Order: sequence, then structure tokens, then C-alpha cells
Amino acid sequence: MTLKNILKTVFYKPRLSPLLIDFFAWFISIGAMLIWRVSADKFIVYEYVEMFFYVYLLWIVVAYFCRGYGKFERDEFFKEIFLLSITSLITFGAIYFGIVAKIIYFKIYSKYVAMWVVSGMIILNYIFLLLYYGYNYATKIDDGYPKILKRDAVKVLQEPYKLDEHSIEEIKEIILQYGNENLLKFLSQYIDIESSNTKILASTTFVNFKMLRKYRYDAIINLAKLNSIRGINRILCTLNQKLPDDGLFCCNFRTIEMMKGYIKRNYPPVIRQLMLCAFFIQKRFLPKMILTSRLYFDITKGKKRTFSKTEIFGRLYYCGFEVVDEYSDNSFGWVVARRISLPQPYSKKLYGLIIKLPRVGKNGEIIYYYKMRTMYPYAEYLQKYVYEKCGTDDIGKAKDDIRITGWGKVFRRFWIDELPMILNLIKGDLKIVGVRPLSKAFFDTYPEDLQQKRIKTKPGLVPPFYYDLPKTTQEIFDSEERYIDQYLKSPIWTDIKYFFVAMWNIIVKKARSH
Repeated sequence: MTLKNILKTVFYKPRLSPLLIDFFAWFISIGAMLIWRVSADKFIVYEYVEMFFYVYLLWIVVAYFCRGYGKFERDEFFKEIFLLSITSLITFGAIYFGIVAKIIYFKIYSKYVAMWVVSGMIILNYIFLLLYYGYNYATKIDDGYPKILKRDAVKVLQEPYKLDEHSIEEIKEIILQYGNENLLKFLSQYIDIESSNTKILASTTFVNFKMLRKYRYDAIINLAKLNSIRGINRILCTLNQKLPDDGLFCCNFRTIEMMKGYIKRNYPPVIRQLMLCAFFIQKRFLPKMILTSRLYFDITKGKKRTFSKTEIFGRLYYCGFEVVDEYSDNSFGWVVARRISLPQPYSKKLYGLIIKLPRVGKNGEIIYYYKMRTMYPYAEYLQKYVYEKCGTDDIGKAKDDIRITGWGKVFRRFWIDELPMILNLIKGDLKIVGVRPLSKAFFDTYPEDLQQKRIKTKPGLVPPFYYDLPKTTQEIFDSEERYIDQYLKSPIWTDIKYFFVAMWNIIVKKARSH
């Protein structure tokens, strides 16, 4: 090994986070020790300052050369614990055998005070590590995301032929075990179950989907419920790669609404409310919260989960499918989806109460603004579907938007969902008055000249809508354009005028933007 390699091994760039943790552990430890020592022995505080400084310096030097500040992966918990233990033993030994005592004259001060400070640092470091890795473990629940390979247009590999009568009857009998004649009729509208190019399975195991031959089938039906599948996105992305262009996938599921309906039909009033409360905590709260989701999945293995229809359809769109049609009864829902594109780029999904949404800001830059969640998971991928399915009102918003939760409607009515946007105001991404921040998809629906004007100013918390109360989409465009033109000429006066008129309309006239 060359001298250069030896120096690289011994000397390295330390990480900032463990250095800060050591500093706070040291600071808290000496604070606790001084409070105890001074109250017990009435010593003067400053007499210990020099000693504590050298103890901290000793700890830093030992930890550095033990590579305690090197780079670690998020799962190298035991390696960090081991290095922390080595650092602790060496520091204790140095103090005990008088290495520090000769430097700072421990014959004047108590050597045991320094050792107690080191003990406090060790305990606090262990606590910090446990909290850090415990948090990482709780939030690391991704089941993997297959590598998405770009491909040219492809068709099914083999020409289909009709199955024999016996096989067709067997297939129908199997399907009827999971539904009824109406289900058969629904499937037959879109999928030829008598074709050799239709694959029917009932699996919740990833490997069964992974083993399917690429482009062999133009339709795949999975009879097993999505609710019992762990790693739904991974399986959907795998199916996306197995199907040819415009290939069909059919699956079934049980939604939150169906489960609530079952509880309401089968339990008396008092028990019903208790069951609904328990259902909310077990099936909706625990699986989505950042610190409980991993525990929930470890216990349940991801089985018997419940989803909103929005989340199921949103996952399909996220993984490169579009919904063709759906069928449901009181117990189960079925959906036929067509492969239309590659899956979306992978992004970690967190479903806490406060979320960050990408929006078009000043100069066309993408900003992330904070908001309280009012929609079901994966709702952001369903905008086009909702507009086509539900239609829009006179100002271009979706009617009876299925993506909004019950409590989300309450939050929106009283603007509770927009309170976290104050953080964007503090950061400087937004100003008090300004055009509403829009998603890229919604921004692209605006006229091009208005798009160019919009990116000349920062978005705002109070939009021009509340100033002149437009009623149609075109009137909204005109309203925003008038505001921007006035703002560019007189920024301060325009914002003051718009703010007070908007407050009057909101408070007195009860103006709402739906």
C-alpha cells in the first residue's frame, strides 16, 4: 500500500451530522454535570471549563481516527454502534490512565467528573443512534421498484386461437367462483376469455408475475384481490413490461367505501360506530402514518389492506395504465386497464397530514409548496381521469371530485388545508397576494401568453379571484391577467388594493373558490 493510500485511509472528510450530535451530547452532559456538581459541592463553574474542553477534544480525536465520522449506509447500525463503543473504551482508558490528567492537571480537578461526562456522551449517542435508525427502519417500507427499460412499439408475439370447449367452461367456472354472470358479461366486453392470448391467474406473489413471458399475452386477468398483494406498484410495473402496447389488465379490489357499507349493514348503531372508528385507525391511519406504517406491514405482511378507489386507479395511472371501465357490486370492484406508457419515474410516497406539491413558480421554476392532505393517496395521477369522468364546473374545477376525502372537504371549506403555505411565505416562494400556484399539468392548459405573464411574478396566498369574483374559466384568465398587468406597473399599491378588497369579499360576501 502506497503512502498516498495510507493517508487516504487515515485522513478523511468527516460527516457533519455525527460531529453535531457529539457536540450536543457533550454540551448536555457538561450542563447536567455542572448543575449536579455545583449544587453539591459549591464549586465555581469556570474552574471546570478547561477540563471539559480537553475531554471534548480527546473524544473528537479518538472518534475521528476510529472512523466514527466516516460515511455509512442507512442500514449499518451495528457498525456505528461498534465504532462508538471503541471510541468510548479508548476515551475512558485515556482518562483512567492519566493521559488527559497530565495535560490539564486532574490532580486539581476530579478525574471522575470527566469520566461521568464521557458516560453521558456515550448514553446520549446511543439514544441518538437508536432514534435515527429506528426512524429509518420505520420509513423504509418500499418493496422495490423494477428497472424500467425503454422499448419500441411491440405487439403480442403469437396469433391467438380459440380454446377448446372444455377449457372455456373451466375458465368460466373459475371466474364465477369470484363473481357472477354480470362479471362474466363485463369481462367479455373488453377481454376475450376464450382466446389463447388471455392469461388468467389468481396470485399475490411477485415471482408469478415476474415469470410471465414478455409480450406473450394481450390480456392478463388476476382474480386475487389487490388488497392481499404486498408490493402492488412493483407487480403493476412488472405487468407493464410484460404486456404489449395497448395490452389489457384486469384486477379486483375491495374499497374503503365497500368495507364501511359492510359494517353499516351488519352491526347495530352503537357497535357500528365503534367498528368504524377501529376500522379507521387500523386500516387507514396506521398504514399511512410515517412512524407506524412499517410496524403495520411487519405485523400484517401487507395482507387485507383497504384502499380508496382513487388510490387504486391512481396506482394504475402511476404505473403506466389508463382505466378503460369498471364494474362493482356491494362486495368487490373490478377494473379493466390498458397499458399506454412506461411507468412514472420512481418517487417515494409519504402520506402524512402535511404534503409538498410541485407547482410552477416565478421564472417557470418548480417550487414545492406545503399543504394539508385533503385527497386520497395517488390522487395527483388522476386529474385527467376525473375531468373526463366527472366533468367540470363553470370555472374549470372537477364536479364531485372523487379524490377528496370527507375531512378534506371540511379542511377546504375553512381553508385549513392552506395554513402550511405560511412556510412557503417565510421561505420566499410565495407572497401574500398573487396568482394561485398551479401544477404543471394545469399550468399547461392556460393560454401561452398568460403563461408567460404568470411566471413574471411570484404566486400568492390570496389569488385575484377574490378581488373580482370571476364566474367562468375565461373570466378567471382575464382576472389574473389584469392583476399581473397592474402589479408589474405598481407592485405595492396593487397588492394592498387586492388584499383589502379580497378580505371584504371573503368576510362580508362569504366568497369561496369552490
